[in-house]
Amino acid sequence: MVCIVFYDIEHSKTRTKVAKKLKQYGLVRIQLSVFAGPYEKVSFDKLWQKITDQIKRNYAANDKFYYLTVSKNQFKNLKMFGEIMDLDYICGTKHTIII
Repeated sequence: MVCIVFYDIEHSKTRTKVAKKLKQYGLVRIQLSVFAGPYEKVSFDKLWQKITDQIKRNYAANDKFYYLTVSKNQFKNLKMFGEIMDLDYICGTKHTIII
């Protein structure tokens, strides 16, 4: 499974902390407020709790934080224009990026 996380958080400091936590978990930023990566329910549930607690500390009325899980095959059907992402790396099936 692949987890896609997307959010709209008003407070800059909170937004930065959320992005940092998502990167530490191993998700890859695919747009400014969108991350994706391998999904493991137990560890992601802990991450979800940490992030929602962080957001609640400085909650603004319009703050949103969502995630969606999809199969690796569904994610690999993603159509892209512009910078091309390494979908195998994001899915966790490839552990090295060659530049």
